[in-house]
Amino acid sequence: MTVSTIYKSAAGQKKIAAWIETQLQQFKLTAQKIMTPEGDAHFIESGNPDKPAVLMLPGTNFSALSYQAYFALLGGDFRLIALDLMGQPGRSSPVRPKFKDVAYSKWIKAVLDALKIDKAHLVGHSLGGLIALQTAHVAPERVGKLILLDPAGIISLSVTPHLIWKSMPFVIRPNERSSKQLLELMSPHPIDAAMIEWMMLVGKYVKSSLAPPALSQAELRQIPHEVLVISGEKDVFLPAAKLRQKTQQSFTKGQVKIVPDAGHLLPQEQPEVVASYIREFLAYS
Repeated sequence: MTVSTIYKSAAGQKKIAAWIETQLQQFKLTAQKIMTPEGDAHFIESGNPDKPAVLMLPGTNFSALSYQAYFALLGGDFRLIALDLMGQPGRSSPVRPKFKDVAYSKWIKAVLDALKIDKAHLVGHSLGGLIALQTAHVAPERVGKLILLDPAGIISLSVTPHLIWKSMPFVIRPNERSSKQLLELMSPHPIDAAMIEWMMLVGKYVKSSLAPPALSQAELRQIPHEVLVISGEKDVFLPAAKLRQKTQQSFTKGQVKIVPDAGHLLPQEQPEVVASYIREFLAYS
């Protein structure tokens, strides 16, 4: 079912927006917002406007700020555009479409149109990976290469009884402790205080969403693009071995890199490693 707004209250929406503004000022980043026929889009643009465009899509419950480390790492080689996803916490449209709908792909196309970009490489983390795959399937002519980080869309999320049990304190009472515990499921690394604060705000003020589904094998095989899947070796939600096997079965031009000592928060855990793989993969575009 399409959700008309993801926020539990207008006050909560303002708190989310205020937190993002504080972070933008801290990192000295400038964000923009555009209106499209498919919904508003809030994004951070950085890098060289004369270089190839790379659209960066965050995962569930995260915003464009999850890619802030990449502006310095890749900005000299690309035009980087990190989006707040529609239907996820941030400052894009609060409407949450159904995962199986084409609304996400239409929105990405509308964003590219508004920015006058004919074709862009897509980087997608988790839910952002599913949206990148859907866009490549629906509008292959608008997509260059796909870089998928711990992506949904290829395999179903592994939601074991243990993970459900460990997540329940956050679902019931999203405070600092339960937010930290949830993030520790996602990452083997120490959790940054700002990320804990963000997750606590999301738990308090944003309606939860279901786990994103996998595309069918037929849909995946119809995607003609070059695909790079980068997976955290310790990702408990989308296990690296399963991702590698399904990627090899599904894409004629697919390759997989597995990053040691990384979990489901791969883009934030190992930005230098991920950036080096992205640069190498896009070098011959």
